[in-house]
This record gives sequence, C-alpha cells and structure tokens, in this order.
Amino acid sequence: MKLRTISACILSATTLILAGCSDAVVHSSAPATNVYLLGTDSQNNPQISGFPATATGTVTPSTTITLPSGNDPDYSQLAVDNAGNLYIAETIFSPQTGSVTTVYSYAPTSSTTPTPVRQFTSSVLNDTVNGMAVDSAGEVFIAIGGTTVYKFDASATGTATPTATITFGGGRIATDANGNLYVYDDNVDNQVEVYNAGFVNAAVPTRIINSTVPLEAKALAADANGNLYLAGRTADNDETPEIQVFSSTATGTIAPTRTIAGASTTLIAPRDIKVNANGTIFVLDQTSQPNGVVVPQMDLRNANILQFASTASGNVAPAGTSTSTAFAHSNYMAIH
Repeated sequence: MKLRTISACILSATTLILAGCSDAVVHSSAPATNVYLLGTDSQNNPQISGFPATATGTVTPSTTITLPSGNDPDYSQLAVDNAGNLYIAETIFSPQTGSVTTVYSYAPTSSTTPTPVRQFTSSVLNDTVNGMAVDSAGEVFIAIGGTTVYKFDASATGTATPTATITFGGGRIATDANGNLYVYDDNVDNQVEVYNAGFVNAAVPTRIINSTVPLEAKALAADANGNLYLAGRTADNDETPEIQVFSSTATGTIAPTRTIAGASTTLIAPRDIKVNANGTIFVLDQTSQPNGVVVPQMDLRNANILQFASTASGNVAPAGTSTSTAFAHSNYMAIH
C-alpha cells in the first residue's frame, strides 16, 4: 500500500481526521468539531484518523478507520461532505489496465472493515489524482493529471459519467460555501482560477488570481465568506513557509490582503490548510524527517496541526498546536 506525497485538502467541522497524503474544501454552518488525516499506522497500514478539533498538545485518535490494503492501493486526497462522510481516492495500477481510480465515501466512525457509504469510478479517472473537493450540494470535483477537473453528481455511484469538465490546469482544488470552485493551476505558476457554482463543460474562469509574492502552494482553502487561503513556501531562494490570504473579490495580479509568516508562526513546511465556519485556520505542517531534515517532497514523518485565529496576520504565534504519532505519514487533512 502506498500513500502518495501531496503535491498540493479540506477542513470542515470540530474533530480532526488524518489521511495519508492533501486537497479539497467543504463548509459547514457550524465550527469544525473534528479533524481527519489520511495516513498510515506504524505498520504502514492505511488509515484515516480523527481527533477533536479543539484538542491541543499531544493527542490520540478518537476515531480510526482502517482502509483496505490489498492490491497495493495508492490512497490520496481527503474531503468531507456536509453530512460528515469522508471521501478518499484509491488508485490501483496494473500493466493490463493502467491506472484505475475509485472514489470511496465512509462514515466517520471507527472500523477495521469499513463499508463504503457509496463508491464510484469512471473511465476518465485514469491518471494521477491531484485534487478532490466536495461542495455543499454533495457534488464531487476531481482534478486529474494536472490538466483537467471533472465534476460528478452528488448521487454518482458505480461507473459514473462526469456532469461537467474543465480543461484548465487541474491541480489542488477547493470549494466555498456557495459552491464556487477554486483551482490552483499546475501549468501556470502562482495562479488560481475561480469558477462559478454550477459551471458547465468548457467553462472559463470568472476570476484569475496571481499573487505578487510567488508561492509554491501545497494547498488552498476558501472560507465561508469566499476569502482564499494559500499555504506553501515562497518561490525564491529563501523558500519561506507562508500563508497568503486574498479577499473574495480579488482578481488579476494582486498582493495578499494579509500573510502569516515568520519565526513565531512555527511554520516549517505547510502541507494542507482548512478554514472552519468561524474563520479559524488549520494547517497541517511538516516538522521533520527522522534525521531532523525537512524534505518537503517526501512523505511526512513528523507533523503538527497548527491553529491560527481568524484575524491572524504577520509574524504571529498559533492559537493552538497539536501533535500525535498518528500525524506521521499524513499529507491530507479534512475538518467537519
């Protein structure tokens, strides 16, 4: 079983759940109560771990979902819908069929043999999954191969056909409370494209945002008001870990309305970011490899969950920090 390193997830309500690798955003009318991470246990078995979102310090999982490990699956992405069901992408490769990806949805309850709430695949899901998001209506968005984003109906099961396709760069993706889609374009550095809710085939962005401070973003999120958050490292020789925030009306080449960066933030290598209904910012931050050296392109070995206040700006300390042995090897996060 492999958990793919994130190249680029989503928070929702008040418990934390971890998943192996990061990229979609779902919103709830209530603050997050749980955080979920997709990752592996000490024996390299794939799992989703859940934690109270208010927990700080050293924490232990309150929920553990053990995922199937037969056929050497590659698990990536973690998203959550308004009902709290968790979504992951499982990719299996064989010389005969190539890459085949199946999307599974699980209830957020502990299980060693979880039964999917629903699952679907599609003939178009035949390349690397770069991002996944679920909107407030339950529609599922999947970015494939760095070139395409597919939208699937909320009732999609079995072998499904996308209801819409866009062919701008399909990297990390997120949705906001109104169903608008945000796409970090893997083909154009430092660019986010925004598509209106209900977009149809061959839609074009209603807004394109380019930061004046180039950032190699690993994750993005949108809050309840449509403000955009990017997390990563600056694309310069310093490679400073940074969070950039843009207003809901931002367009064109524009400076962030605020940034979170500096020694007090304790940021090292952000891997995923989520924002709850109150505006609290959750960041899955890689801390080190076993030898103490940060290698952002590798799977996580040690990580923290940092929480920043909704108004955080500049060189500011987190409002809370949590850590756990279950955070290791986790690249994707969701909240609900």
